[in-house]
Formats: sequence, structure tokens, C-alpha cells
Amino acid sequence: AHLDGVDDDDDSGKPPRQDSASSSAWGSSSTLATGSKDGTVKVWNARTGGVAASLSGHVDGVEALVWSGDGNLFSASRDRAIKVWRKSGGKDWLLAATLRGHSHRVNALALSSDHVCRVGPFDPLEKIKKRRDNFDSFADIRQTARRRYDAYVAACGGPAFAERLVSGSDDATLLFWAKTTTPTTLKTTSSATTTTTSEGG
Repeated sequence: AHLDGVDDDDDSGKPPRQDSASSSAWGSSSTLATGSKDGTVKVWNARTGGVAASLSGHVDGVEALVWSGDGNLFSASRDRAIKVWRKSGGKDWLLAATLRGHSHRVNALALSSDHVCRVGPFDPLEKIKKRRDNFDSFADIRQTARRRYDAYVAACGGPAFAERLVSGSDDATLLFWAKTTTPTTLKTTSSATTTTTSEGG
């Protein structure tokens, strides 16, 4: 299915005009998020090609997207802001937070939980054949992946420490975000790299 179909809220039968897509990120095997230069974020049902949600909040193009293990969606924009989106039930999405700290456009995002989310239910140290034989169904795969993610969160000391976000900007800084602290700034110059921790970071 093409991901340029009719928006769920459009009754005209014609595809709405879309600005150029500038970023994308898979959330699951059937969920894809895309960011556009018009500042919108769209969540797609990749099986049907339909738009499940259209998220507005940025005032400039969306440069980067990343999903967290608990289902939050982070978007970074040329408007210098990072937004955290959370599904509240059904088709509804909420803007959970807006993170500000960069002085120029934000064009890169990464989460410390990325590895455990990517490997899912699989143990990279196991032999490939054993990995395939471990599961009876897709539901079993999802449950195993969730258990591994929960174990990772517990090993990190809880959600506040398990998923640290790092954002990169054209202001030549990386900001490290945690749920309970202000960001830590890593600033790069041509001759040296210095780390400055904000109060409370």
C-alpha cells in the first residue's frame, strides 16, 4: 500500500496535498511515523497505507524522529524544539512535553534504549536457529520483546534512567536529556570537546 493515501479525516476521496517528507521512523511492524517540512508528524498504518494520526505543534520542518520502548514518539524540528508525543488511548495522541535548549535547528535524535528495542525478543548471543525455534506465535514474540525491555528498564534503575535522549543541533551541541533532570550539554569546537552539566543534570 502507498503511504500517500487519503487522510482518515478527509471525506473528499482525494489524497491531501503533502509537503515533502524529511524524516521517518518505524514504531512497529505496522506503524510508521513521518515528519514533513510543513512541521507536521504523521503516524501511518503501514498495512493499509492510511493515516492513523496527524500531529501538529512544530512551526517549522521536522528533521528527526525516534520511538521509545514505551511507545512515545519524539520529534525534532528546525524550530529548535523537541516534542514528545504519547498515545492516550484509541486514536488520540497527546503532546506530553516540549523540550527546549538548542539555539539552532535540531536535526538528530537517539535514545539509550535503541539497542534493546532493535533486538526485540532475540538474544544476539544465541544461535540463529535457536532464536527461530523459541517462539510459537507473533504474540509470543511481542510478549518476549516486552519482557526483555522491562528487564532492561529495571536493570537501569527505572524509567527515569532507562531511556536517555540525546539531541544534536546545528548549534554544534549535543544535549543529553533524562526524565528527571535538566539537559547535559556536550559542546564541540574545532580544537576541543568540553562537557558542561547544567544545574541539576
